[in-house]
Amino acid sequence: ESSDRNRWIVDFTAAVAEPGTQDDVVPAVANALRRVFNADDIRVILDDTTYGALGPGAELTATARTPADAELAGLGATEPQPIPTALLPARWHSGALVNITLAGSDTGAVLLGGTETINSVQSALPWARSAWRLQDVDAPVFQALSTAFASALRASESLQALIEESAKLSTVVDYASDGIAVLDPAGSVQMWSPAMVTITGIATTEALLTPPRNESALAATSDTSGNSQILTHFQSLALAAAAASESASISAVAGPRTHHELDLPIQRADGSERDLNLAVAWIAEDGVEDAVAIFTVRDMTRERRVERAKSDFIATVSHELKTPITPIKGYAQLLATRWDKMDTNKRLRVLDTIEQRADHLGRLVEDLLLSSKVSTDDPASSLQIHPQEVALGPLLADTVAAFPELADRLQVAQTDAIVQVDPLRAVQCLSNLLSNAQKYSESGTPITVTIQNNSNEETITVAVSDQGLGIPADELDKVFERFYRVEDPMTMSTGGSGLGLFISRYLAQAMGGDITAQSQLGVGSTFRMTLTRPNVTGSDS
Repeated sequence: ESSDRNRWIVDFTAAVAEPGTQDDVVPAVANALRRVFNADDIRVILDDTTYGALGPGAELTATARTPADAELAGLGATEPQPIPTALLPARWHSGALVNITLAGSDTGAVLLGGTETINSVQSALPWARSAWRLQDVDAPVFQALSTAFASALRASESLQALIEESAKLSTVVDYASDGIAVLDPAGSVQMWSPAMVTITGIATTEALLTPPRNESALAATSDTSGNSQILTHFQSLALAAAAASESASISAVAGPRTHHELDLPIQRADGSERDLNLAVAWIAEDGVEDAVAIFTVRDMTRERRVERAKSDFIATVSHELKTPITPIKGYAQLLATRWDKMDTNKRLRVLDTIEQRADHLGRLVEDLLLSSKVSTDDPASSLQIHPQEVALGPLLADTVAAFPELADRLQVAQTDAIVQVDPLRAVQCLSNLLSNAQKYSESGTPITVTIQNNSNEETITVAVSDQGLGIPADELDKVFERFYRVEDPMTMSTGGSGLGLFISRYLAQAMGGDITAQSQLGVGSTFRMTLTRPNVTGSDS
């Protein structure tokens, strides 16, 4: 019996030391504890759960704690004591309990009991087992082991809470839109979140395999590029030294917890540039050498582009509004002071100029309002379009008539094609294309309007070509963006709000067509507007 008890004490010690959840710890520890004292049954009462067996020696299962269990847990038995008869569990004829302290202020209890009934015949036999009762000499051992059991339960709850918190933190890290990275004191990457992969273009495996760097190694690799340079930036900050980029300098870390924010422009391995905002927190116990750097990285590229677009918009609109307002104001003052001194023809010219500039101002306001209504997802539903069958030849003639100053430069192809468009919107689109050709080409150079019959026979293309400045290849797609100007808005030499092509493309798309651009810098540009044909088309020439 002594040998068996010692073996079960060893098993109990191993079960208490084994980390795990409550459902893992309780059955293993309780079974060893019961066998230590050779009890028939054991019951463990926790704050909201009771573990008990359906029969002697059966595996423990969890059930909800009952009022009787709560009463047993509230007895306050700091030392083992007999269980009151009225509170004995079913099938128990005797038992002992000791209360245990759980997490917080909760209390529970460990119960050992006997379930075998010994009759008079059995009690007379010398080898027969007597009914189980906790011996006085075993009470201190029972109390000590129960205390160890309670410690294991508290550790289990702490472990479970830690697992849950870790799972929450892991979810936050995995799904956070901001990047999160952790570098140890040597500059090695310990964590690289999925958002960091998206922002920097550096895979997690590559980041984690980055070798540690010291300050001299960082200085030696300051001319690296791409992923290596990005990681060098982070390692430099982790070591609390000046970053490889001049815009990412920082003083030495001071104190156990230091926080710093800075902007860091980077160039990814694919050549794209990103503007990052870094929040760096250093946590150190014994000085700078032991500081762990925690980075929170936000990609500010889009926000910075929006800010630049707003600045460009303000500069562009301010310039465009001043263009018509200045002569309107000047001529109005002139008429107010010199009306009676001006001949009729001069007054009519001044009034005509005021009317033209007012029309210009009205068109600018109309473009601004129209651009605000355009939905890039569904242009047709956001713009008022009234398509009908229209002869393309007269449509082109109406457009060209609005540009008498281009009469000696324009070369327009003749056509009798019929198209399905909103005539007012089509003229607006073609006028914007001619206006662009006029503004971005030198006076006297030809501007040609050609007609192309497409092979699908469902569309026809009107191409407007000039021999002007041309558009850089990397800006060709951007000319259709809101307020985008090829030239610097602060030094622009041509007029325009940067809305013409944006509006024209979406008007064309709303009518079932499109506008595309082709250009060569210094040679000229061609803008092609695709128009749809009706079900019945005429012949084209």
